[in-house]
Amino acid sequence: MKRPLLDSRLRAAIAASLALVLCASTTPSEATNTGRKIKLEVTLHGGKVLKGRLEWKKTHLLVRGGRKQKINYRDVSSIRAPALETEEELLKAFEARKTQRPPTDAKAWLRLARWARGEGLYDEAAAACEEALKLEPDNVQARHGAGQVEDAEKGWISVTAALAARRTKLEPGDHDGQIELARFARKHGAESYAFDICVQVLLQDAFHEGALRVIRPETDRYRQRTKLRLPIAGRWEISADRTRHHAKKGYAVYAVDLTKVDEKRKHFRGRGKKLVDHFAWGEPFYAVADGTVVEVREGFPDNPIGKIGDKAEKHNGVAIDHGHGEMSWYVHAKKGSVKVKLGQKVKRGQLLGEVGNSGGSAIPHLHFTLVSFRGISVPWRCESFEVMAPDGTPIRATDTWPREGWVIRGSEPKVAPDPPPADDDDDDDDDDDEDKDEDEDDE
Repeated sequence: MKRPLLDSRLRAAIAASLALVLCASTTPSEATNTGRKIKLEVTLHGGKVLKGRLEWKKTHLLVRGGRKQKINYRDVSSIRAPALETEEELLKAFEARKTQRPPTDAKAWLRLARWARGEGLYDEAAAACEEALKLEPDNVQARHGAGQVEDAEKGWISVTAALAARRTKLEPGDHDGQIELARFARKHGAESYAFDICVQVLLQDAFHEGALRVIRPETDRYRQRTKLRLPIAGRWEISADRTRHHAKKGYAVYAVDLTKVDEKRKHFRGRGKKLVDHFAWGEPFYAVADGTVVEVREGFPDNPIGKIGDKAEKHNGVAIDHGHGEMSWYVHAKKGSVKVKLGQKVKRGQLLGEVGNSGGSAIPHLHFTLVSFRGISVPWRCESFEVMAPDGTPIRATDTWPREGWVIRGSEPKVAPDPPPADDDDDDDDDDDEDKDEDEDDE
């Protein structure tokens, strides 16, 4: 989990953003750790369900759906993100679209292909383009969608052959050339190939802007496999990343920065010039799910308030492998606070360490993200927590992406106790019996 070195401009931007953003009181915003514009479901105490984008006012909630609706916070029972459709459900929807509105011309097939591609059903999209070609053999859009490329000498050839020929011309380490190849692959119906290229580039150069742009539509659709709890307990604010510094790094696109606040949304006591003045300093953080510790970083100093380390990888923290190709990362831990060891099995809610100010951090906070594909940041939801409305009303959130600007409250973890050590009494009794038998033999 090596982090690339930060150049001076990015260090300055991060330091400025953290010092400004994390110390300022904000209201819940619509920014989230997924780029998809998802309407949340709002359930009222009477059972009525509203769906739309949320605007948090001082005394009420605005739900912008088909029409704007003003709701008092005390009338809100819960909020949640809509359930993501499974691949099986999407395939059924694809078949339903074919039967309920049978495509009768090439344009209709291409519309179906566009819908399928937008949902990540690439084989189905290609099949729809093949149907369009039967009706219009010269349709260029259909040929591209079906995985064909026009060659000046050979005419229409498969995109696989074209990509192989183009890749042989690239020099090793030519990331820009690789991303151009990825764009070419996406344009001609080889989205999976394009995704793999972007992953390879970002694992070597996490700041590559072209790779981040090409891969984003794919990662936005990611469906997490691990059920997560919050990594913290108590009242915390998810800072608004106004400089979008997370979005500039492949391993942090969907990350959040968490800092503890009091009931007035203050982050520190007094003037906040010392580490101990900040409410987040020394606070515990916990495993979001069962897993195995695959990395521990310890021994790096905590930065003074307002200062940022010269190297982002000089942080204390933990990485946990949850299986299914997913890992959680906990960054900026307090020096000497990490409680787990490399290779250790941990339980959901188990204490991992304490929040500090190590590495690329200007004030104490916990940087958290979920990664997949060996180190690429992906969207993540938490099963249950509370969102604190601006007027102080707690609102239950279930299966929802924690969003920038929200003040959230996590529950204290409940960790199953370790099994007691094996009872050796029986073995001792057996030994006593053997000793008795030996004594009898001696007699």
